[in-house]
Amino acid sequence: MVKARLHLICGNCGNDDKDLFYAEYYEGDELTEPTIYVKCNNCGTVHDLADNSTIEKFVSEKEEQE
Repeated sequence: MVKARLHLICGNCGNDDKDLFYAEYYEGDELTEPTIYVKCNNCGTVHDLADNSTIEKFVSEKEEQE
């Protein structure tokens, strides 16, 4: 397996310090799709990863076994 190399760079302020980002998963509801929001704590911009990728509901191993 290759080591993952995902890079985060804020498109608004150029921040690339991984310690200045916060991510939160949103499950969605009957009106909205699930997504992951990434906030740049340097400038306060909230990025929606669904704008650039497909987000699927996370299913844990425990849920799969049920």
